[in-house]
Amino acid sequence: MNCVLHRSDRDVVLGFVVTIIAVIGVPGLIVWELASMYLEYEVVPHSIVEFYIYTLFMSILIAFFSFWLVFALHRHHERDVEWEASLTEYAEGQGKNTIAMEALTKEMDRIVNPRVFWIALVLFVIIVISNLLQGIFYLFMSDELVFILENFTIAYVAVSMSLIDLYVLDRIQKIDSIQSRFTQSFSDSMVNEVPVIGTMNERKKQHLWPHALLMAVTLGLYGLFFIIWVAHTMNDHIKKQWTYEREVVEWMMAKDNVDSIDVSITPRKLNLLEKIYRFV
Repeated sequence: MNCVLHRSDRDVVLGFVVTIIAVIGVPGLIVWELASMYLEYEVVPHSIVEFYIYTLFMSILIAFFSFWLVFALHRHHERDVEWEASLTEYAEGQGKNTIAMEALTKEMDRIVNPRVFWIALVLFVIIVISNLLQGIFYLFMSDELVFILENFTIAYVAVSMSLIDLYVLDRIQKIDSIQSRFTQSFSDSMVNEVPVIGTMNERKKQHLWPHALLMAVTLGLYGLFFIIWVAHTMNDHIKKQWTYEREVVEWMMAKDNVDSIDVSITPRKLNLLEKIYRFV
């Protein structure tokens, strides 16, 4: 079987603590500055112009986390397609009926549109370039222009972050559903084999509209917490798949009465984003 067991021990989107510090910590820093200013001078700024640089940095960081979710989703999806194709190949080699598994593998292949990755990348690049230019020419702009650009930046990041996070959650739920049905088909095809192989249970589906409503009501602020939940959902899905992969290998060992199974991984050159991903 060509399936890559534990395709990567780095196949977790973002660590919970790191996400909390980065996504919540930076806005928290701004709140701390506001509180310190009030306690020391008993005044607060009348606009967010005074925190322009903070806002520029914060928006780049949050946009990066949103893009990272899309990158991790596409990276994991490619492996899921390979994983299902490998199990289908194994079942076919055992003389089993693989029609349902082949259909689900094709469905999995179509579930994530590669164009979304490039759209997310373009959105991230736009915010980086825009914020860098604003930071460079900040001292040459009027307070009115700074105020307009800062509010536009916040709105841009809030909208793009909300749409990306909703998309990622929707896709990971669909991936989870397809894998659950696929493992059921694989188990059904091996019904006459001993021992019996189990399946991956499908996660309870989350409706997207309450999250979208909260983002609209809070003007995007809820998205800072929602991105953490999306990362947690993806992490949970990946870890559940790891568990099932171990069960499949143990089942194969018991069925074929072997002591171990060699898992061959064909090395390939990592692209730039994957190198950054491993570094982080």
